[in-house]
Amino acid sequence: MHSLESIITLVAAVTCALALLTIAFAWRGRRIDDHPLCHRCGFDLFNLPDSVTNCPECGNLFRQPRATRIGHRPRRNNTASV
Repeated sequence: MHSLESIITLVAAVTCALALLTIAFAWRGRRIDDHPLCHRCGFDLFNLPDSVTNCPECGNLFRQPRATRIGHRPRRNNTASV
């Protein structure tokens, strides 16, 4: 009986982990374009000249690693249609 309890606990833990991963993936949203965005303020940096090194909106240095992100990701609307 001890092994049956451990199997049930393992299945419950795996199910919970998969549910949390699914929620985290869905919370991020789907990427709708491939424009670079300022990580601090979300300003669209598309078509800026190469000489610009700071975000025009907030002044963040976006030539550093992880200072930009790629693509707008709107959250999914979970309202049911009537």
